[in-house]
Amino acid sequence: MLSFPAAPEGRLRSVVLITDGLIGDDERVIAEVQKNLKPGNRLYSFGVGTATNRLLIDRIAELGRGTSQTVMPNEPAAPIVEKFFQHINNPVLTDIQLTWEGTGAAPEIYPLRAADLFANQPLVVFGRKDDRSDGVLKVTGTAVGGQRYEKRISVDFTNNGSISPSSLSGGISQLWGRSRIKELSNQMLTRETESGIKAVTETALDYRLLSKYTAFVAVSQDKRVEPNSGQTMQVPVEMPEGMTQPSSSAAGNTNAVPEPGEILGSLAAVLLLLSRFGWKRLRQR
Repeated sequence: MLSFPAAPEGRLRSVVLITDGLIGDDERVIAEVQKNLKPGNRLYSFGVGTATNRLLIDRIAELGRGTSQTVMPNEPAAPIVEKFFQHINNPVLTDIQLTWEGTGAAPEIYPLRAADLFANQPLVVFGRKDDRSDGVLKVTGTAVGGQRYEKRISVDFTNNGSISPSSLSGGISQLWGRSRIKELSNQMLTRETESGIKAVTETALDYRLLSKYTAFVAVSQDKRVEPNSGQTMQVPVEMPEGMTQPSSSAAGNTNAVPEPGEILGSLAAVLLLLSRFGWKRLRQR
């Protein structure tokens, strides 16, 4: 998947990852995508099953400048796959760049690299500008047919009230904070740095957000048990819907993963549908 060479100039290569998402070591997988995905290649993720690792498939799609989709085993796959296929085959704007034209310092905008824009989809970015000086945000990119696209959007802070970072009502400011934490975390996928950890921690504290280095802690003064009278209990782990219990021989193996009961059939159906829609697309061309 990641060994594909860079796409020819003026073209995009779409790579679709179909997975049940039953894997861990998220950061290593995400780091491999960030390191090895070649320019001009776009990575889309398609998760199948009730226990899909949504964090993983969403993040690799974001880094791959694509989109993600999930289908449940009991859902009809055909309409979802067709919608997904039509979506990824109709990019409206690619290689999007955002630049600031105005006085004062440029705003801090996230994500740093915007994903491609598809039909019936908005372009969403989050920016912060401390000096609140007005200006113009220029959006450029490559439109259908290779034509250059350019649009200027006036940004007027005069008629907009300010929101404190620590304000609980600052929903937009918290979205900016989440985007900044995500970008900072992407920069530390292969190696954590002291400055990066500090930046993530300070952003999370300023905007009251959960992160890898911060947590919400509730302290209760109530005594639930008497001192020195602890009791050990075996608490069963609920299996996701459609999953089977591991065999007794694998019960002591921490690497054993229970086999999904219906996922294999759903994966096969998705693969067949993607092949059919792809063949139909080629015939139309």
